[in-house]
Amino acid sequence: MSALHAHQQVIPRPVAWMAGMLVTLSLLGAGVARYTGYNATSLPDTPLLGAEAVVLHISSQDRLQVRNSVGVLMDFGPGEGGFLRGVHRALGRTRLQAGADLQAPYLIQRWGDGRVSLHDPQTDSHIEMMAFGEDNATLMTEVWLAAVKAAGQDQERSWK
Repeated sequence: MSALHAHQQVIPRPVAWMAGMLVTLSLLGAGVARYTGYNATSLPDTPLLGAEAVVLHISSQDRLQVRNSVGVLMDFGPGEGGFLRGVHRALGRTRLQAGADLQAPYLIQRWGDGRVSLHDPQTDSHIEMMAFGEDNATLMTEVWLAAVKAAGQDQERSWK
């Protein structure tokens, strides 16, 4: 005697048909996007308002300092500045893997639509700050503003 199951698991025909249509439509949409060059992840073309060079430095006392050519812009004690510390670690790891200078400055870029991004010229890494939330984007805007203010004061001194 053969052992037949009394109740087989059968996918209902409408469900199988809809799953097939979903796969077909997904493949068709991906093909059209590829053929037409559509890129859903591209950023809008907006003008670059400015870029300021900053160096993130962690001292032996575990103080995080944000510096530019003028001096220290911001100083965070141990346990403070968690987001900037994370950025420093992540980009530092990328620089280490690329064999790039770990002390080279990063560029904080301010765009015409209000976005702020961080660019690493050493590794050509680019990070949009809004990807990390509004609070972190605001913090990076504050760093950018402090760098702009310090650079402006340095230019004023050079004229006197």
